[in-house]
Amino acid sequence: MTPSPTSSADLTTQPLADGDELVLSSGPAFGAATVVLTLGDGAAGDDHAGASSLAMQLLDRGTGSHDRRAFYDALELLGASVHLRAGRGTSSIEVRGLEAVLPEAVDLVIEAMRDPADDEDEWDAVLDELADDAERAIEDPSGAVGQALAPCLWPGRAWGRPVDGTQATRAELELDDVRAARARLFGAQARIGVSGDDATRLTEVALRWHDALRSLSPARGVEPPKTPSARFGALATIEMDDPQAGMSIAWSAPGVHDDAWPAVALHHAVYAGGFTSPLVRRIRAEAGLSYDVISDLIGGREASLQVLEISPEATEVGRVFDEVAACWAAFVDRALTPDEVETARERLLGSHAIGLETVRQRLRAAINQRWLGRPVEALTTLPERIRALTIAELEAAATRWGPGAGPCTAVVAAPGDALADAARASGLDAHAFDLDTIV
Repeated sequence: MTPSPTSSADLTTQPLADGDELVLSSGPAFGAATVVLTLGDGAAGDDHAGASSLAMQLLDRGTGSHDRRAFYDALELLGASVHLRAGRGTSSIEVRGLEAVLPEAVDLVIEAMRDPADDEDEWDAVLDELADDAERAIEDPSGAVGQALAPCLWPGRAWGRPVDGTQATRAELELDDVRAARARLFGAQARIGVSGDDATRLTEVALRWHDALRSLSPARGVEPPKTPSARFGALATIEMDDPQAGMSIAWSAPGVHDDAWPAVALHHAVYAGGFTSPLVRRIRAEAGLSYDVISDLIGGREASLQVLEISPEATEVGRVFDEVAACWAAFVDRALTPDEVETARERLLGSHAIGLETVRQRLRAAINQRWLGRPVEALTTLPERIRALTIAELEAAATRWGPGAGPCTAVVAAPGDALADAARASGLDAHAFDLDTIV
């Protein structure tokens, strides 16, 4: 049975000082709660790639009065956890735990923000950890492809690099650059989100965190950047000595503001969602090209991406392009069936089922939607829009968006012979990609 959509009473917002906002998401959480501070700035605002990420990671090193071990021992005693992230356009600090301990956990985070342990020793330790992580990230072809896709889609952009920067860009950074990035992040527009059984019970904690943030950053920062249009129509090749290749194939999708977005989201769920979808079945079961077949629809303001990730044998990379094209042609050439559309509809709307993780996801979705410019009410009306979509609307969306509706961008990591086969099969202009630029 399709779950009911979120009711407006479960998800509310209220304005805060300085143009900031509080987002409350209530629902069965079994005593657990999440408080998240989301800042409307990230890697896109960096003068030096990696500065924002390093600024967030140095908050993870403890405080002037608690070294890193003492900081995490204190969190562990509370049974709480802290997750820090710097993204392209937003950054976040998320605190999770039982509702009763969240106030103390947030106070520890506030202390780290006010008095971070960002001395030279911690700086050197973070750089060493990032260098090790970067090397591990490209040990296999799939990892190398994942790191290279963004620089291929958005060359020369801050968000076209790994968010942590590279060995080269980090070598250009000074600790003062990272401190300046942290001040910039703290000065950006902020949203405080709370999820739990009754999120209003943690409103005071959220407001205290907001007051602490604004005491550190009286100046208003920049709004989050708009999503750029992707550069499509190229093949990037990465030569690696591995019998299993890594591949990503990306094609354009409408931005979330586009009226076609709900139809594309549902159409993607029909075409590529789950083991029984036409794309996964064709690549995985019928052609036997890859056990792992993952297709994501990644939403943005003005432009979105559909990204197919697969790991075929190196000798089969040339066939992948033919099979994806053939699958798409066969899919759009036939009529969609009511059963497959209904299965996809239930898969999409299943995210509104009740549960602890759903409450967290709903909170994150609400905050993301606010950054993207949609009102929070869209979270309650979008399920109704998805329910109302007709097969004719889905088929119309397929004529504009998808792997057969326009040029794509692909990244392939494999031995040299396989790369030559991939270039011939794709029909795209291929160029060699240097791994040193993403490590």
